[in-house]
Amino acid sequence: MNNVVRVLIDTTRCRADIGYLTPVEFSRAQAKKGMDAALEGIARRVEEGNLLAAFEKGNTIENIVVPPLQDVELTVRMLPSVRPEIKFIKSSSVFLDVYL
Repeated sequence: MNNVVRVLIDTTRCRADIGYLTPVEFSRAQAKKGMDAALEGIARRVEEGNLLAAFEKGNTIENIVVPPLQDVELTVRMLPSVRPEIKFIKSSSVFLDVYL
């Protein structure tokens, strides 16, 4: 029987580098994103309420409705920035196994 080489290609790090996550990691990231958004919304509403409550200091609804403009930062990267992990294993199998 001929010796066959088994090729194992692990693209987990490459996929993570471009934003693809495992299902568990994706669920955790989305749960954290939702919690952060909820807390930011609560904080914003508290701040708006405090501004409206202090109307005698010159705060107006316009100050709340029209927020100041923010600077935007642009980043350009080549993705993925990591290589896949490739392993070659001698096998006595009659088939060529390729795992991605």
